[in-house]
Parts: sequence; C-alpha cells; structure tokens
Amino acid sequence: MNTDLARPEDLRLDVDEMAASKFLIRYKEPTVSGYRLSLRQWFQFCASHNVRPLEAERAYIEVWMREMEAKGLMASTINGKLNAVCGFYRLAKIDRLIVDDPTEHLRRPSVPQESRRQGLTRAEALRCLDAAQEAGPLEHALWCVMVLLGPRVGEVCRLDCESLGREGGYLTIYMSREKGNRSAAVPLVPRCSWAIDMYLGTRKTGPLFLKPRKEERIDPISCNRIVKRVTKLAGIDKNITNHSLRHTFVTAALNAGASVRDLTNAMGYADARQITRYDRDKANLARHSTHLVSAFIEGS
Repeated sequence: MNTDLARPEDLRLDVDEMAASKFLIRYKEPTVSGYRLSLRQWFQFCASHNVRPLEAERAYIEVWMREMEAKGLMASTINGKLNAVCGFYRLAKIDRLIVDDPTEHLRRPSVPQESRRQGLTRAEALRCLDAAQEAGPLEHALWCVMVLLGPRVGEVCRLDCESLGREGGYLTIYMSREKGNRSAAVPLVPRCSWAIDMYLGTRKTGPLFLKPRKEERIDPISCNRIVKRVTKLAGIDKNITNHSLRHTFVTAALNAGASVRDLTNAMGYADARQITRYDRDKANLARHSTHLVSAFIEGS
C-alpha cells in the first residue's frame, strides 16, 4: 500500500472535481451530459494555463471565451458552455469553497432573440410528409411524430410501444419530456396514428422506433439521417435537422392560431419566451395585428 502523503495540489484537484460532481448531481439527462462536457473543457483550459478551476479569476474565463469565438463557435453555443461554468461557481460560493464568484460580473456574448435555425413552411412540411410516406413506414411514422407533435428528438428516441394509449376519447402517446418536467399524454392526430399503426404492424412491445434494418432503438443520429434523406426526396434545399422540425411545429401552430399558453404546454416548456425564439414567421406581414384591428373596427 502506498503510504506517501498526497501533495497539496493533488488534494486541491480533488476539491475541484468534488465541487464539479456536487454541481452535476443536481441535473438529469440530457442537461447533465452537456454540463459535464462544458466543465471538462473548462477544466482542461485551466490545466493548460496551470491554474486550479476554483482559483481561476474572471480574466481566465474571458480568455476562454475569446478562444471559443476564435474557433468560430456561435454565441448561443458559448453561452451554453458558460451556463455550466457560471452554475459551477455559483454553487461553489454557496458551499463556501470560494469567497468570490469570478463569473458574477462576466460579460457574456449577446445571443440573437431569434434562432438562426431553418424551418419548413407549411407547403414544404406537407411535401416532406408525402415524401416520407413514399419512402417507407418508418420514415412516414417518424416524420408524422416529429412534425405533427413537435417533440425533441431525444424524447422521440425514448418512446416505447407501451407509450401508446387512450385518454379522454383520444388516441394518445405519452411523451416523457427531457426538460421542464411537463411529461404528459399527447393526442395523436389521424395521420400520425395511422402512420404508427402501419409501421408497427403486430408489434406491441419494445422501442417504438427501431433503427433501419436493425432490431435496436433508434438514436438521434439515425433520426437525423432520415430527416435529411426525406428532405432531399422532397426536393427542399435547406439545412433541415431534427430540431428544425420542432421549429416548424411552433411556427405552424402559431400560424394556425394556437395560443402561446397552449403551445407552451404542448412543447413542454416552463417558460413561454422560447416560443418567440422558435417562431420563424415573426416578420410575416400577413400576421400583423393591423389586419385584425382593421377588420374589427371597420367590420363593426
């Protein structure tokens, strides 16, 4: 057995890692994986500059930000990483591991209120659904769920056959939300229900969606391949990803007249502000309130 005393710097590293563990244990997937990666990158930056994370000053974090900007990372990505670092130091101060929080007066990158991610128009979404139906039962069922229900791709991948049910006279699918703790049954519209039935056939148990030609649960990478393949089949020249379909759902719902309150619940959000960020048609003149005001005043 090694009886050598640990060096002070080794003990200090243990304190840093313990502080990180105490911070991460407060979260669940997928947030914890993202935060763990961000903290690992921050710890690696600190190690490359010979400074302990709990001893780092604000200037080190600002240098790290500049390095990420130089690598071409988007402001939203940098802010996501800073969320983990700021939370780490905030909890460290609460636990009295540090006296001052180095992120307290940190100037973070400005993130545009509107997401830059592309979405599908109403006509494009319909073309893709029809293209997915021609591509096969898996493609059609997957696109129906992602476009007509608006879940996150991680929520889609976790769906099981047992998630299907009936509630209040509606065919439903129970959506276990990744964020917001708003898991609930979601009604299945006719096309979605039919597509799922055609895809499942006699299968009643196990993962709802399986990888193509494999008997294992689908994953986000496989979903993204299907999304891009169907988009190409539909002749749409846009960079459409899994999350683009969530943007499409929000925009279509608002254009169809859904209230922000109902849409917030449908999306599983705890904060309605995200709805505005995902709306792809905010600048659409056809949706301007002047039309409603004019019709109300002149039509009375």
